[in-house]
Amino acid sequence: MKHSIGARYKITAFCSMAMIALLVVVGIGQLNSQPTKQDRKLQGQAALQSGGQLFAEAIGPLFQEHCQMCHNSESRNAGLDLSTREALLRGGKSGPAIVPGNAKESLLYKLVAHEQEPGMPSKAPKLPGEIVARVAAWIDAGAPFDNVAADTETKLNKEHLRSILETQCFTCHGGKLEQAGLSMETRETLLKGSDNGLVVVPGNAQASLVVKKIKHEHEPGMPYGSAKLSEEVIAEIVAWINAVAPYDQPLKMPESKQVASPSQGSKHWAFSVPQRPPVPTGENRAWVRNPIDAFLSAEHQKRDLQPLPPTDERVLLRRVYLDLVGLPPNLEETKDFLSDRSPEAYEKVVDQLLSSPRYGERWGRHWMDVWAIAIGMEPGSLRNIGTAKDIFGTGETGSSIPLTKTKAMTR
Repeated sequence: MKHSIGARYKITAFCSMAMIALLVVVGIGQLNSQPTKQDRKLQGQAALQSGGQLFAEAIGPLFQEHCQMCHNSESRNAGLDLSTREALLRGGKSGPAIVPGNAKESLLYKLVAHEQEPGMPSKAPKLPGEIVARVAAWIDAGAPFDNVAADTETKLNKEHLRSILETQCFTCHGGKLEQAGLSMETRETLLKGSDNGLVVVPGNAQASLVVKKIKHEHEPGMPYGSAKLSEEVIAEIVAWINAVAPYDQPLKMPESKQVASPSQGSKHWAFSVPQRPPVPTGENRAWVRNPIDAFLSAEHQKRDLQPLPPTDERVLLRRVYLDLVGLPPNLEETKDFLSDRSPEAYEKVVDQLLSSPRYGERWGRHWMDVWAIAIGMEPGSLRNIGTAKDIFGTGETGSSIPLTKTKAMTR
């Protein structure tokens, strides 16, 4: 038995030491894989150049010197051809070589950065950090060849394209209304994508989800709930994305979609100063207990109606419970209320229910439904909502929803 216990201790100790050693090795590997301060500086400098300029000055010569001897239209080692952009996008036997607009997910970058085996160029030292940074910046810029993106951008009718994006897209994906978590206000917010992932791949319209949406190849088709865009408009958006989706300024909400303001002479009730109306005096003064009753009594009188008599205490208690927390009172709660003969018995029940977490849960759910309708019905549109506790806050002391201490007027 002693030997068995000793063996267990030795095995446990050995496994613990092995685990510690493994964690140390993994930690060191992760540290080594992190970009250094110098790498980030080089990437920042490279990002200042346009994609076309990067290709002309650095990437094109790099391919010719180190890559195209093995990866051209004739040899195509591993099925990869780097002689044209179309061939590069097709990739090779290992799949797509690049993801335009996303260097970190591109196989080509991982190989030249020696993040994945075999490192490239084959059987040669790793390229200098400045060159690797330029490869990353070029891919992030959409991986254009020979300033194609820059030439295409100059041919775009920017004003017409802006009008299309603002009227057909931005009204649902901009400002305070970012349906599916997508904002198209700037290029940066567009490239962040939506709750469902990336929507635009700069330089590659064919792989962009937004193009599939506007072509109605992916449900729901866009613009949502509207007719499909004309082929001419779709072609213009496709050309814009192939030109790496340039922005010259943020998109703006069309004036027809903007909410009227008081300065514009709006008569909307939300912009009107509240006016306290005079409390009416009716004939049934004995029934009136508060100003709200006075307004109800006046309407009764206009319509020649008589109010129903007060309900019994059991029904009254059940009504207020169902109204505030959505559940009926239990037997003990009913007994406590019926045995309380003080004038404040009903008021105490209302105060108790308003401070209950059940009240926050019941009515917080309704407000969250309203919020969901406001941002759109697409699934996954909750990226910016945070948690229910952040908004409606149901703590140990009950609901923290701001409310006025209005008593239930149910009779």
